[in-house]
Amino acid sequence: MNSEQSTDQATQEHATGIGQPVTYAQKRFYASDLCKEARVLLQDLVDNPQYNTDPSAATIDPVEFVERHLRHLSAYPTTNLAGYMSNLKLMTNTNRSRPAS
Repeated sequence: MNSEQSTDQATQEHATGIGQPVTYAQKRFYASDLCKEARVLLQDLVDNPQYNTDPSAATIDPVEFVERHLRHLSAYPTTNLAGYMSNLKLMTNTNRSRPAS
């Protein structure tokens, strides 16, 4: 098994969570290039201080930001990734101008 195969296998295993079944569609998503692209884009958000990607800020779910959104994308495989990322950037941007009160 090469390193790419072991990474894909680890991604699929990690995506299942504890006691959560993974459907065939979800397994197919985690093995796809779309998943790899989404992982890179999500990690870029995490690495950018302009965005608040602290997972504890949005939910009590202990799953990391990247994995939580990959899980969502795997459940809805027809989601437009560009639109999803655009909305996510808007929601997590820390430099938004706030309306005057």
